[in-house]
Amino acid sequence: MPTFLDKSLSEQDIRDRFITPALENAGWDAEHRRAEYSFTAGAIVVNGSLKHRKKGKRADYILLTKENYPIAVVEAKDYNHTPHDGIQQALDYAEILDIPFAFSSNGAAFVEHDLNAGTERELRMDEFPTPLALRERLHEEKKLTPKEEAIIDVPYYSDSDSFEPRYYQRIAINRTVEAVARGQKRILLVMATGTGKTYTAFQIIHRLHAAKIAKRILYIADRNILIDQTMRQDFKPFSKVMTKIKGKQPSQKIKCQSLHKKGDILLARYGGSLGKIFWAEEGAYNVAMAKVIPLFTSNLIDINYLYYYYNCGLYQNLVKGGNRSAQGGFNRDDLNSLLFPLPPLHEQERIVEKIKQVLPKLENILH
Repeated sequence: MPTFLDKSLSEQDIRDRFITPALENAGWDAEHRRAEYSFTAGAIVVNGSLKHRKKGKRADYILLTKENYPIAVVEAKDYNHTPHDGIQQALDYAEILDIPFAFSSNGAAFVEHDLNAGTERELRMDEFPTPLALRERLHEEKKLTPKEEAIIDVPYYSDSDSFEPRYYQRIAINRTVEAVARGQKRILLVMATGTGKTYTAFQIIHRLHAAKIAKRILYIADRNILIDQTMRQDFKPFSKVMTKIKGKQPSQKIKCQSLHKKGDILLARYGGSLGKIFWAEEGAYNVAMAKVIPLFTSNLIDINYLYYYYNCGLYQNLVKGGNRSAQGGFNRDDLNSLLFPLPPLHEQERIVEKIKQVLPKLENILH
């Protein structure tokens, strides 16, 4: 511990001379300590044609009980600051990273804040808690049983091709495993596109399976290509115990409207594609699509007439003007409530032929 305050020492000097040795003496060796831990790249600011990236967030130290289990943030200040001056920054980082203990130091003393207990205290430089002491306090505060601890302690999958999870992936994985260990049956994770949902799912599945509390696991995607890609990439370590379930054609005795055949008409029911019309190919279709099932026989309606009607402005205005949600959408009752003009079949066929003759000419004019 320093015997005097040398205000000419930089923050880096304080870390090297006093804080790092104090952590090492408490048992936080290089394997359980990360210095200058960067966890965001910095926000991109756009101003007209100019853009720049702000400084990213970086903690002076992250302490881990084991890989991917951070337990404390430590922020350093120089001697021109008190030991308390860095605690707010440490708390901010701890909350972002979902870490239960925050510390700050100016090399003369430590300040500890326990986020779970809501307590704060000052410690001498030689009083920093050991890894075992912090771990026992955390488990006591969370009231974990030995069985729950055993499940939570199952390590992440790791091999030569593995990579460290991003901080928010780690939070999602660890919180989910802990919730399951405590007996929670239903858990919803909401993650944006490009944030590594498949990797997150893989690590959750691996840990629950390794803990022997999940034997059969169903992974669902809305497109075959997403399943195939997942099996080749993130889920590759499961190759010996993984199988792809392929859909079967429905029995002739079962009316299955979740499958369609070539030539069916599909309507986009909500979102940015609301009202768009598609000719179907054979197979399954997304829940965002509604299959048009005419309630009248084929000798009363021409399927092409039906398709062109749904594309016309009359129908489109009715659908887009009458949706009830912020996202925009309609259901079967909404569709059934719309009036449908039904001229005689021969007149429908004449209208279809006229449209087929006129459309190419319109396209040539527009292009």
